[in-house]
Amino acid sequence: MEETMGDRIRVGMDGTLLRRSGGPATYIRNIVRELEEREDVEVVLFDYPGIPRPLREHVLIPSLSVRCDIFHHVKSIASPFFSVPQVVTLHDFIPLDFPGTESFPARIYWKFHIPLALEYAKKIIVPSRWVEKRAVEYGVEREKIRVIYHGVEERFFKGSEMEIRRLFSLPQEFVLYVGTVKPRKNIERLSRVCERLKIPFVVAGRKGYMGEKILNSINAIYLGHVPDIVLPSLYRACTVFVYVSLAEGFGLPVLEAMAAGAPVITSRNSPMEEFSQGACIYVNPEDEEEIEEKLRELLKDAHLRKLLGERGRRIAREFTWKRVGEETVRVYKEVV
Repeated sequence: MEETMGDRIRVGMDGTLLRRSGGPATYIRNIVRELEEREDVEVVLFDYPGIPRPLREHVLIPSLSVRCDIFHHVKSIASPFFSVPQVVTLHDFIPLDFPGTESFPARIYWKFHIPLALEYAKKIIVPSRWVEKRAVEYGVEREKIRVIYHGVEERFFKGSEMEIRRLFSLPQEFVLYVGTVKPRKNIERLSRVCERLKIPFVVAGRKGYMGEKILNSINAIYLGHVPDIVLPSLYRACTVFVYVSLAEGFGLPVLEAMAAGAPVITSRNSPMEEFSQGACIYVNPEDEEEIEEKLRELLKDAHLRKLLGERGRRIAREFTWKRVGEETVRVYKEVV
């Protein structure tokens, strides 16, 4: 690595996440893109996918990062073995708050690493006030936390319904869920609601913990992992997007659906309600009758669907990755 030039802040990151899918991978991909366009930051990616995770995170990368100014952990971990200041993006406390919704290895990993993040980070970036509140409840000083909402990529404001309908032979009307298939996503409850309303239910996303069991228990059109290039069109084609997760740190698919102009039903008292600013229909995710009632009403009301879609697009315009990059650099400068 070359020496830092001028006043540029050299920021190290674990680039292994760029090879994955899901929220944290979307986060690092967009953060890296925005930071690389700036003149005051240099991003140094450490990409060692073949190295066992504990060795990579606690030995190899700490030893190689000594010539960085700071290290930014983009997925809720930190390590006592870094000699440079650490910034942590803490996405949520779900593995600690809802351990039964994660696999046993994941529970053990996060039970060890989230406390390390809280202890060793100089600053903690969280994606919502919801996560900030939980961090304070876990004993983190509020002055150490910075709330930076996620952004949405410009491509989600575009997309062709016809293109996606031909690709997947989708029905004319359908309810859509996008995200990992795992217990806390509440897909089984949503499937039962769609069955009673006789509306096709489409699920797009990779299988997570207990994903196969969940898919075998529901009546849904399962598309698997949908390529990023066609995801905006899928959101645009759905009749209603429903995301009634039991727990989230942010809920990026809701913001993506809003950008695409889809009418959205999501969980009340959640980060999704926080950032969507009244542009969605909100329900108790554990109240199956309420979910059914609100979905029935929205399926019958084309005018309301149009209004929600338009309002969602307007609000989604406020959430850019450029803003995320700018606010993140301000955190770096506080630390350096």
